[in-house]
Amino acid sequence: MAITLITLNYKDVEGCKKICEQAQGIDIIDNIIIVDNMSNDGSYEKLCDLKNNKIRVVQSKKNGGYSYGYNYGLKIAKELSTEYVFICNSDVLFDKVLIKKCIEFLQKNDKCGAVSARQFGILGEECVSAWKFPKYIEDLKFCSWIYKKYFFQSNNTYKMIGKYQKVDAVSGCFTCFRMSALIEAGMYDEKVFLYNEENIISKRLHKIGFDTYRLNDCSYIHNHKRKRGVPDANYKKILQVARSGYYYHTQYNNISMIKKSIFWIYMHIGVFETYMVNLVKLVLCK
Repeated sequence: MAITLITLNYKDVEGCKKICEQAQGIDIIDNIIIVDNMSNDGSYEKLCDLKNNKIRVVQSKKNGGYSYGYNYGLKIAKELSTEYVFICNSDVLFDKVLIKKCIEFLQKNDKCGAVSARQFGILGEECVSAWKFPKYIEDLKFCSWIYKKYFFQSNNTYKMIGKYQKVDAVSGCFTCFRMSALIEAGMYDEKVFLYNEENIISKRLHKIGFDTYRLNDCSYIHNHKRKRGVPDANYKKILQVARSGYYYHTQYNNISMIKKSIFWIYMHIGVFETYMVNLVKLVLCK
């Protein structure tokens, strides 16, 4: 049985180094794979210095996003006869207890395809770590900045019940998969560059009879680097978020052509609205 941890790098050498330091100290992790997602800042060359009999550093052929990058590493993990694989962002802090509990849970539950844990921020605040699959009407309304700001009330998260619980999807920054289930599911959908990959991979696992769980008696820290409270006026990024939601509903929720058309129109109106509001806020902040 081989256990592999994969992390994806895009201009975050220091983060990847910390991941390696954490993982190397855990004896049950056999392989660490760092996939450089075609960084253009010399990251790959710097990361190559970390190579040893446990750490592999590879560079993908293009920056194809989250799904493409992790699939690149998963193909290597498959060649290493991996039985359990950890997908771990470069800004995550974890410990040996969490790693062991994830493996033990998968070993005891044959129909578990993916498992994660509670997530906390660097300041100790608890973050959303698991949620119910998004509904069409909620994602449609969520396109609007006005709705998100004044009317949105999240009801798709789970209350903590027991030591573990079955959920629809878990956060993609730290997940342990049963490798055979992941391969059978077709791994990540590379048509999605970023966002909604958690919902899609869980849908794929559920389709072939595997469940997703969250462990409530252990946790990890996600040191997300985005500055909170700073408006995002990147039109391309805002559109990317909306498009991933559109793709998820059209490809995995079997919505009608009329619903597709409504979502497409409303999505672009919402993206423009969000962009303009954030742009004004950004100007006023200066």
